[in-house]
Amino acid sequence: MRVAVVLPMGTPSEVVGTARFAEETGFDGVWMYENLYAAGAFAAAGAAITATSRIRVGIGTVSPYTRSPAIVAMEAGLLHRLGGGRFALGLGASPAELVGRLGIDATKPLTVMRETLTVLRELFAGRSTTFAGERVRLRDVTLALPKPAEGPPLYLGAIGERMLGLAGQLADGLIFSVLCPLPFIRRALGYVAAGAAAAQRDATQFDVVAYVPFALRAQAREARDLLRPEIAFNLARFAGKPDLERLLTQDGLLDAARMQWIARRVGEGAAPSEVIDDDLVDALCLAGDEDDVRRRLDAYGKAGVREIALFGVGTDAQSREMLKTLARIAR
Repeated sequence: MRVAVVLPMGTPSEVVGTARFAEETGFDGVWMYENLYAAGAFAAAGAAITATSRIRVGIGTVSPYTRSPAIVAMEAGLLHRLGGGRFALGLGASPAELVGRLGIDATKPLTVMRETLTVLRELFAGRSTTFAGERVRLRDVTLALPKPAEGPPLYLGAIGERMLGLAGQLADGLIFSVLCPLPFIRRALGYVAAGAAAAQRDATQFDVVAYVPFALRAQAREARDLLRPEIAFNLARFAGKPDLERLLTQDGLLDAARMQWIARRVGEGAAPSEVIDDDLVDALCLAGDEDDVRRRLDAYGKAGVREIALFGVGTDAQSREMLKTLARIAR
């Protein structure tokens, strides 16, 4: 099991400092995400790559709607070369409401993702590319990047069945975002395997990364308490959104009524400990004492996850010690 850290997308010193700390501590990589109208992921990735020499640096994810595939290829191709092949690129459809603020039609995500992946492969192969798709169009575009012409591995962030199948068909790996329970991960990888089989690809070569909220303390209750506020906030945000609700309700972890109750209680200012119990934390996070964390790492590995990316970890001294302990456990 590889272990990585999701970078805090805050100040430059936090981005660079955490990347350096992760490398020095023995982690395998760092990941960063791009939320629209917040920090840009390509700039952060460049800073992390130049601050390190060994670990993988990945973006997971950027939206295929907001940049032409040619622009994405320019940025990602150079980052891959700057890092000596250490860069990974993840794509994920951003919320349609946020994309729509740019005047961009955010419909047909499956089509947009399929066409974007197809074009990126052509561009990274160094070929002159003309593509007249339904949503992506290029004419005589060739990347003028230093050789070799190969590009970074391409990952998808996906939860829908058809998008998961597309990942198996065309991508090199999959990124599970925070709060994906293990039963969902197991079922999702079945759709990935079916997509790979349909495309006559070897599913055993497919990489799987999971962003997982993380806290470790000598007293397991203290670790869980650290994560309850973020879980409560996100479950309240997911309530009433069918795709996100389904992620958490289809295996019986929650039901729609409980999610609505959590949203209501959070809105009323209830303490996170009043709405998020230990079972819910354990189902969605890597939390507890050292033995708890070992068991959860093993469970993720058995579910098919190859890399855990620790999410939501601070940059204070106590958080650094927590990460050092996790690196030791993983080794």
